[in-house]
Amino acid sequence: LSRPVNNKNGIVPEGTAASCWKANKWLCFFVIAMLWTTVWQMPPSPALIFDSIASSTTTSESKPLWTAGEMKRFMRLPCNYVHDGFYLSDSNEMANQVYQSLMELKDDAIPLVIEVGGHDGITKSLSLKSSICFRMNTMLIEASPSNYKVLQKARNYDITINKALCEDDVENIVMIENTANSGENKIVNRDHVEANEKKKNKKSGGRISVTCTSIDQELDKLALQLPISQRGKLFILLLILDVEGYETTAIDGINKYSPKKVYIETNKLDEEQQIQIQEWAESHGLGEGRQYGQDRQYKFHPTIEEKKPSNLTKQLFYGARNYTPKDTHRTSEASQAYMFYGE
Repeated sequence: LSRPVNNKNGIVPEGTAASCWKANKWLCFFVIAMLWTTVWQMPPSPALIFDSIASSTTTSESKPLWTAGEMKRFMRLPCNYVHDGFYLSDSNEMANQVYQSLMELKDDAIPLVIEVGGHDGITKSLSLKSSICFRMNTMLIEASPSNYKVLQKARNYDITINKALCEDDVENIVMIENTANSGENKIVNRDHVEANEKKKNKKSGGRISVTCTSIDQELDKLALQLPISQRGKLFILLLILDVEGYETTAIDGINKYSPKKVYIETNKLDEEQQIQIQEWAESHGLGEGRQYGQDRQYKFHPTIEEKKPSNLTKQLFYGARNYTPKDTHRTSEASQAYMFYGE
C-alpha cells in the first residue's frame, strides 16, 4: 500500500494493492470485522487468570474456581517446590493424595482443598504444594488475627478466611494467642480464660473475639459465584483439620458437603471426642479410617511410603535426593524434600 506512485497524475496503476483495495474494500471491511469479533470474544486462558490474581488479595468472592480439567492441563510437575517449614513429609503426602484423586476426576468437576488451621500459610501448611503445583482450588481458614495477617499475604492466590468454625448458634468466640508458638493459639471457653488470667501465663497473649462461620456456610457462598449448572460440581476433595483440640466443634458445620478425603489431628482429643469424630466420618461415608502418628486419615490412596519407589511418586517429586525428607525447619534438611535424583 505504500509503494511509490510513478506516473504524472499520481494514480496507482491497475493491478496494484491499492486498486485491489478499491475494488474489494467491502470484503476487506467484513474480514477485519470478523477477526476483531473473534479476538474480542475469546476467553482468557486459565493460566493467565491464575497469574493475574497472584498479586492481589483474594477472597471467596473474587477468586476464580478451576475445573479438574484445567488443573490437569496447567499443573506443574515435578512438584519439587521446597518451602522452609515443618511437616515436609506430610506436605509431600498431601500432594500425593490430592494428585491421585485429581487424576481420577471428570474434567468438569470442581474440587476444593480446605485447610482449617491455616496458620501463616507457609511454615506448617499441608496444602501449599497442591496449590502451587496443581493449581488446586484451596481455602484456608485461620481464626487467629495475627496468623491471618501473614496468611493473607503469603497465600494471596488462594481463598483465605479469618474466622473460627463454631456451633450453629454462636456468633463469636474467644481466642487466646500463644506468644511463644503461634501454632498453639487456642479457642477457649470463659472458664479457661479466667483460669488463664489467674495463672498469668507469660506465653499467653490477650483475649481476642473472633467471628464464627462454618464450612457449609463458606462453601454455599463460594458456590454462588458459579453458574447454576456448575454449582453441584463443587466438592471437598481433601479436608485438613488441625485446630488444637477444637476439631469436634469444627466438624459440626460440615453436613451439606461430604469430603472425599480427610486428614485430622486427633492427639489432643479425649476418647469421647474421638468417638464423635468417628461417628461423623461414618455419616459421610468415610469409613473407619486409620491412624497415622498423631493424625487420622480417611479414604487415602496408598501413601508414598507404601508405594516407594514408584513411577507416580517420581513423577511428582523428582529432584535432588533419593529419600523422604524429615519434618524440620532447618533449610539444609528441608532441601531433602527433593527425591529420586538420577533414577
